[in-house]
Amino acid sequence: MCYLEFDNTIHLHLYTLSHNYLLKDFLFETILLFFFYQKNNILIINDSKSTSFMSLNDAVKKIINNGYDRKIIIIGGKIDNLEIEENIDFIKYLRIFEVYLYGENKEILNEIIKNPKCVCNTWEEVINIIDINEKLVILFSPGAQSLDQYSSYIERGREFKYLINKK
Repeated sequence: MCYLEFDNTIHLHLYTLSHNYLLKDFLFETILLFFFYQKNNILIINDSKSTSFMSLNDAVKKIINNGYDRKIIIIGGKIDNLEIEENIDFIKYLRIFEVYLYGENKEILNEIIKNPKCVCNTWEEVINIIDINEKLVILFSPGAQSLDQYSSYIERGREFKYLINKK
């Protein structure tokens, strides 16, 4: 049996319970919910680690009352159909935002959300469509696995940051 312990850095230590000895020490590159761009009334949040509707819901709660009138949420990737079925009410709730869909399950989400702003194949297409020259908040919180287009959420997050900075 094992247990996990985080220290104050970005290391994860894996110990055995019976002998309390270090089995493995992992170093993580942290990409957590954070803003990485705020300028001229534009706030862009990279939550690329969001791989479930639970994490997407947590991120949405953080922007719901932030004072921005225009709120954009970018959602998509590879989502388990059971998770979609279990979260239909939450997905319908997202209609109050300007929703951009992409990825493997975009058509299923489109049927539930009804009239999202855009249904794209990739979120790179989404970035090219969004006009970021006005007061707005953009939340990139896919609520899905990245494996339909990327090897990990870290790669997805780096690419998102790169494309936003390029724009």
